[in-house]
Amino acid sequence: MPDNGCPVNAAISDSEAIDVIRKDNPFPWVYGLVCTRPCEFICVRGRIDAPVSIKFLKAFAAERAMSERLYQNPEKEPDKG
Repeated sequence: MPDNGCPVNAAISDSEAIDVIRKDNPFPWVYGLVCTRPCEFICVRGRIDAPVSIKFLKAFAAERAMSERLYQNPEKEPDKG
């Protein structure tokens, strides 16, 4: 097993995790709190043991990034008008 504890050696830090999450979701902390997690009910991992707790993973990454002041807002786009 790798030093970081991940069996596939996916070395993603907390700051990288929040960047990956925010590519598709601008509000991961909010969604981590209010999402009803419909994806977990159809997760194929649930056929083996338990579905991936994606809601809690995203909320954890967002909360960690906020508490460590790693949460960076994107640059404002120039006015288009």
